[in-house]
Amino acid sequence: MSYRLKNVYYIVGYLSEAGASYIDQKLGLNVVPPTKVTHFAAPTFNYSKIERAKARTKLRITDRYPQIERVFNRIGLPKKIGSLQVFVKGYEDAYIILRKWESKEADLPELSKKHFLLQFQKLAMLDYIIRNTDRGNDNWLIKTVPPKCDNQEEEKDDEININDHPIKPIVEEENLIDLEDGDKSASNEVKDDINKDDNIIDISTNNINNKNEESCEKENNINVKAIENIVKNDSKIKGFSISIPKSKDEFKLLEKMEDENVPKYFVAAIDNGLAFPFKHPDEFRGYPFGWMYLPFAKEPFLPEIVNEYVEMFENAFLVRELCEDLRKIFSKDSGFDKRMFSRQMAVMRGQIFNLKEALKDGKSPYELCNMPPQYMCEIKKRKKNRGKRNRRENIQNSSYNNHIPRTEDTLSTNDDEFNSRDISSDDLGPQPGPSSSTGFESGTTLPVNRDTWSLLYTQKVQIRKPFFQFWW
Repeated sequence: MSYRLKNVYYIVGYLSEAGASYIDQKLGLNVVPPTKVTHFAAPTFNYSKIERAKARTKLRITDRYPQIERVFNRIGLPKKIGSLQVFVKGYEDAYIILRKWESKEADLPELSKKHFLLQFQKLAMLDYIIRNTDRGNDNWLIKTVPPKCDNQEEEKDDEININDHPIKPIVEEENLIDLEDGDKSASNEVKDDINKDDNIIDISTNNINNKNEESCEKENNINVKAIENIVKNDSKIKGFSISIPKSKDEFKLLEKMEDENVPKYFVAAIDNGLAFPFKHPDEFRGYPFGWMYLPFAKEPFLPEIVNEYVEMFENAFLVRELCEDLRKIFSKDSGFDKRMFSRQMAVMRGQIFNLKEALKDGKSPYELCNMPPQYMCEIKKRKKNRGKRNRRENIQNSSYNNHIPRTEDTLSTNDDEFNSRDISSDDLGPQPGPSSSTGFESGTTLPVNRDTWSLLYTQKVQIRKPFFQFWW
């Protein structure tokens, strides 16, 4: 990372990777491979000569004198904090496949185009929310799944086995304790009894579930079991979980793709280490998105995405929950700064607000990127001064103000009241949302369609633009 970018955007790479994965899972986009913050030690990491010498001497001492091992707090190299992401197989850089589509080397049927467009628009939503400053067409991936043949067997390399998974569970000391044979046999007997009881309960409940599924299938003409199998197979082929369909159109799309046996394309958004800036680009470079000038970006958001995410983004309390969970992730770093984090979240909330308005207006990802950038700052409550000194000053000021009114004072009171109303209306004017109404009292009840954004945040629009807007 360059010194200029680090000073301007205050980005920590592993936290940005983990934060992007969290937002992807929280919003149900399922575009980023699962990523988490972990502690690891490896000889390939960057360690000083003193740390390596300490680790070597401790290992030599413990090999010769095993009893001294209890004295040392740690044996080996010290652990380092970082992000660990699931490795995906069979993917290619996006620009390679996009060139094939432009040169018409690979066919793109309408069904597979719509299936790809759903994932592409979710990728655009994710990059816009986290304001990824390093998104080109070479750091997001596409996997092509050719249509199935009758004599062709499924490839075993694409399937993910729990034992062969790159991220294995860390063995702890509690899991290394051996039980006696009697305890093991007793625990197995208890498990068998529990399983028998579970089977008895499942038999009684399956009849009710089957009736409900049959009624849903008759009403919507949807085969739920077939779609569940499709989702399981697609998640194995993709390498991580896929987004579960939530509308009739998505259900029918999956069924048609299976019936017509068309190719599928899966998207994976990697390299999210330069996201979550504390301000919008306004100096030299614009840091645009690489997918912004593709023909897919100029198509409006699909109704499946609009129906799902407009209601979600209308709730500002969900956005506040996102910020609180990101605080837990970002606070793991030793250099965590509350002020910088609040500015980062102001940028992210402004991006979510713009995305909400773009989905309402039926805009495209290209038009979304051309919207003016905004900041959504928290409304903080003012603390009351309860000191004795302030009370005395208030009493003295009130005694001076209780004088006999004149004709000039009576004429000026109306003007003061008018000016005070103008000031309050100006403060409430730039409030976000369709209904910029005034505040509410503690005893009143809120209406159902009240805008929650104006209750929690204030809106600030950025006018300054970078010098080069088309330079990565």
